[in-house]
Parts: sequence; structure tokens; C-alpha cells
Amino acid sequence: DMKEQDLQRLVTSWLTIRGYLWWRCNLGGARVAGGRRVKNLLAGFPDLALIVGAGRLATVEIKLPGKKLEPAQVLWKDKLEAKGVLCIVATSIADVEQALVVPFERGA
Repeated sequence: DMKEQDLQRLVTSWLTIRGYLWWRCNLGGARVAGGRRVKNLLAGFPDLALIVGAGRLATVEIKLPGKKLEPAQVLWKDKLEAKGVLCIVATSIADVEQALVVPFERGA
């Protein structure tokens, strides 16, 4: 059975092969003095971010087929799209390809 982590590896490999500048947006954090954990990002932020076209920001939320966005993910998607960010929900490589190749690569 495929896991989200497996799909994320496929997507990041595809992005790398296509020459995209991308990075993971981990929710992780760090431990500070006293052992307290500090988170890097707010819950629901997309899994990946990348630069498309002439400097436009895009994000990718990885979801297995049939899985839906969590409420915090919907909130981030709405906020980012309101600022002009291209937000992709990817259940396959085809979702990423459709969102990026047609508008950004074929016309380039």
C-alpha cells in the first residue's frame, strides 16, 4: 500500500527532474532550553512549496486518493490562494503535472 510519504517522494523526484526549485515545509520543530518544543510552522500548512513561472509561489499538499483536506489545510489553502499562490492538492503525479506543465512549461 502506498503511503503519503511514498507519494511525496514521487512528487519531489518529478519536481527535481523537471528542474523546479522546491522545498519541504515540515511542521517539525526544535527543542529549546528546558526541553520545550517549538514548532516551525502552523498546522495545516502545505507539504511542499516551489517557484513556478517567473517567480510565482506554488504549494503542494500531498493526499492519498480518497483522502480529504483537514480543516486547517482548507484554511491555509484559502488564505494562500487569496494572496495569488497556486495551491495544488496532489493525489498523484498527474495532478502536479496537470497544474504545472500546461500553464507553466508548455507556454514557456
